[in-house]
Amino acid sequence: MRIKLLRALFGCMILIFPFSLFSAEIELVSGDKFLGKLVSEDERSYLFRFQDKDYRIPKSELERFDKDKNGSDFSIGLSKVRLRNQSIIVGYLIEEDQDRLILQSQLGFINVEKSKIEKSELNREKNFPPPKKYLVSSLESLNTFLGLGYGIYRSPNLDITLNQLYLNLEPHI
Repeated sequence: MRIKLLRALFGCMILIFPFSLFSAEIELVSGDKFLGKLVSEDERSYLFRFQDKDYRIPKSELERFDKDKNGSDFSIGLSKVRLRNQSIIVGYLIEEDQDRLILQSQLGFINVEKSKIEKSELNREKNFPPPKKYLVSSLESLNTFLGLGYGIYRSPNLDITLNQLYLNLEPHI
């Protein structure tokens, strides 16, 4: 009776707590930022889902990784502005109108009058995908490692025997 109860409880837990994806923000060395879902992580890379596609991004090619960010899939590129006084502002273009720009930099939000700009490299594109070199091919996603195990547990103090059968599927790189 207890074994059936434990099996039913375990089965319900699998249905209630399916494999979950957590929101995360990555920033590439190029400065491009992507907000998407973290699928998995290993010692060398992150498997990152953005706009329903999976990307394997090496940790060595990331400037920053933040698991505390929440939201739907979004991307933004880095912009550079050189002012007439030779100051350079590097940040993300948040807003632009006829007379001014608002950039988000490491110092915070900066309001820049267009009349004070000497040269600008503005990245106006939003929601673009990560570079194709990180895209996981359908063949790689099908290449899996299959593990099968069986365990028996018998309690010396209680009259309970627990038999387990589990299946483990992992991406194989």
